[in-house]
Formats: sequence, C-alpha cells, structure tokens
Amino acid sequence: MPYADRPVFHKAKGIQKGSYIRIGDSDEHMTSYEIYKYQAYRLGLREDQRTVESDWIMLDTVRMQTFINTVKASGRFEGMSDDQVLTLQKVIKNGKPTLAGFMVFSKFPQSEFPGLAITAAVVPGESTGETDSNDARFLDNRRIEGSIPEMLEESINFLERNMKIRTIIDKNGKRTDRYEYPLVAIREAILNALIHRDYSRHTNGTPIDIKMFTDRIEIISSGGIYGGFPVSQLGRDNPESRNSALVRILEILKISENRYSGIPTMEKEMKKYGLRAPEYIDNGRQFKIIFRNSLQQKDSSTDGVFQNLSEREIKVLKSCIVPLSRKEIAQILCLNYVYTSNNVIKPMIKKGLLVEAERQGRTTRLEIEPSLRKQLGISDNE
Repeated sequence: MPYADRPVFHKAKGIQKGSYIRIGDSDEHMTSYEIYKYQAYRLGLREDQRTVESDWIMLDTVRMQTFINTVKASGRFEGMSDDQVLTLQKVIKNGKPTLAGFMVFSKFPQSEFPGLAITAAVVPGESTGETDSNDARFLDNRRIEGSIPEMLEESINFLERNMKIRTIIDKNGKRTDRYEYPLVAIREAILNALIHRDYSRHTNGTPIDIKMFTDRIEIISSGGIYGGFPVSQLGRDNPESRNSALVRILEILKISENRYSGIPTMEKEMKKYGLRAPEYIDNGRQFKIIFRNSLQQKDSSTDGVFQNLSEREIKVLKSCIVPLSRKEIAQILCLNYVYTSNNVIKPMIKKGLLVEAERQGRTTRLEIEPSLRKQLGISDNE
C-alpha cells in the first residue's frame, strides 16, 4: 500500500485505537507517533514552517543581514523589503519567526525548545555503561546548544579533540598525521541529523545524540527517514525533504548544498581512509549513522563463518543460546520491533543462523542453529 494512504484503520474504533501494524504473525497497535508520521506525510505538514510564538531570542542580526543580502543579490527579489524577502523564504510567517528561521537566526533557540540541542559523550569502551580505571562512565560529556550553524561547528570540534591521531607513511616515506575519522564525513553526518530530524511536537524534546566509543561513532536523530524512503536507496535515489524551508535557508547561507551529496560524500571519505562504509539504521522513530574505525582488533569470535557477520548479528546469536521471542530480541538490540523482525531476524533465518526452537500460542521462540554453538564457544549445557 502506498505510504501516503496509510494508516488503514477500523472506522468503528477510530484512528487512534483502530490502527494496526503487522509484526510477524500478529497485528499490533500503532503508537501515536507512528500514526502521526503517516498523517503528516499525507497532509503535507511542514513542521519547520510553523511559527514560534515567543518571537526572536537573541537574534543574530549579522547572519540575518547576510542572508537577506545574498537573496537580494540574485536579482529576483530586487526592490522588495527585508520582511517580504524573509516571508517568501519562510524565515517569518505573519510577522513571527518560523521554526526553521528560529533555529538558524536565534543565538539561543533552546530558551524556547530545550530539547532541540545535541548531547555528546565519549565512552571508554564499546558499550554504554563501561567505565575506565577511575570508574568514569564518560571521558568527555557535554550538551551543545545554540543555532544550527553553531551546534554543527561545536559538535565537530568536540569529536575532533577526542579523536586519536594516526601517522600515515606513504610509499615515498612521507609522513602525514590524520584524524581517526574523516572530518568531512563526520560533518556531513551531523549536518544531516540537524537538517532532517523531526522537528514536530512529538520529538522536539529529544536532542540529537552523539556518542564516541572506542570502536565507532554513533549519531542518532529523531524521526527516521521521511516518507518511508528505504535505507537501501540512500545515496542512490533522492528522498523528499522533511524540512524544505530549513534546507533552503542553510543552502543560501552556504552551510549545506542540498544536492543529495551527503551520503556519497560520507562513503567516499570513509573509503579514502580505508574504513568501512557508514551504516544506516532506521527503526521508524530514530535514524542512526555509525562510523567504525580500523584501530580495534577484531573479536576472535568472528573467525570462520562469523567473519562476514555484523556485530549485531553476532550479538543476536550469542543472546539466542536460550530461545528468545522476536520481542525479546528487539529489546536486547534496543531497536523497534518491526525493524528487528524484518531487517535482522528474517535475514538471519534465511542465512540459517537462527532456527525455530518452540512455539507457544502465536509466539515463536528462536535459537542459534545447533551446529554454530561450538564456533561461538558455547557448550551444550549452557
């Protein structure tokens, strides 16, 4: 069914109680946010163009004048007043700032929207909760606020100062120092999160989350990909923009290009560094980009048949030494139930990694394929 025609619901129950989503063999109630996403797409709601009733807070007059001058220099808006230009460019609406304009031209938009910020942390391990020798959970930890251009630059600076420096010697013996990750790729990913996150009332209390682990960087933003666009087509086809006014404002300020070049640029930069391509995960409510470094040794458990498996698949296999339901596996991975079922469990069953262990009513429990237990070092008594 086309994305714009969803959700289908039982009229007698109404859209909130009568909307369901198919998960495995059962129909589950949609969450309020899942329903909102379909309705917003169908109705063409543009949350970045809604007005901010509090008016400007600490207006960046220099940036705004630069914007107005750049627009007028194109010749199309010559002779128009500044307010007319700002209205046509969706920076203001009925004399009030739009959310897009507010996030770019207010120096402290978090006064009105505290959640529209970035949280950034450096973890001393490969998972949240690990500590260093001093029992510290974070090696660096800060909340990044300000306008979108300011948050972009401060986030890059945060990651840059916490990256390792690698020394590269080319075939001619020339020595070059470079960062652990390509900064161009990191910038594109953070900019992607700031531009394409969901700015609706459902999610404006949730900051963008950046975490640097010893083996990777994760950047998580609210909303998932707009309009049901498939993850597999990112960088190949051009998705619709959730925040079209915000995209245009940042393009005029030359902060972004809006040429759908972000994903190809990230992949190209990672390849130049000899690193794996970024991983993209969309669980419907959040979108995550993962950059992995090449400084950590591979776990010995990935030898043999496991060398071509993702860390997530290995985690599922290690968890399924006892039979688990799809819901339990989703909870272990901290992922959406639907995404886990369709994008993790089904492919693993097809690969012969997971098999059905037992069925209780409509609930099926899965376990690791018996012949693989020994390769993971699991005894039959576990």
